[in-house]
Amino acid sequence: ERRAQALGYDTFRYKLLAMLAAGLLAAVAGALQVLFFRYVSPQVLALDNTISVILMVIIGGSGTLAGPVLGSVVVTALGTLLSSYTQHWLLIFGLLYVAIVLWRPQGILGGSRGARGGKP
Repeated sequence: ERRAQALGYDTFRYKLLAMLAAGLLAAVAGALQVLFFRYVSPQVLALDNTISVILMVIIGGSGTLAGPVLGSVVVTALGTLLSSYTQHWLLIFGLLYVAIVLWRPQGILGGSRGARGGKP
């Protein structure tokens, strides 16, 4: 961001446009979901859904575009796999989260940015 400001770009404007685009896409996705299912419930905004999304970003790595995608694949696949084997899958899932945060604090793909010359 400091580099862009040094080059004369108005970073606030670009960040505002990015947030506007993200909000617009989220609104369109929500509207399409209502049209598809013809029903919406407050469960969509439940705390466990929000936590799942945040954990997907943490697991994959928040500094990359592919990190949250990989995190969502890992979280979904592990949740499905573990829940089919045991009733205590959330405990195993929690231990895996702790292990990833301890050994890869920047996420699975977060550490790969440093190898390319970017900030970790």
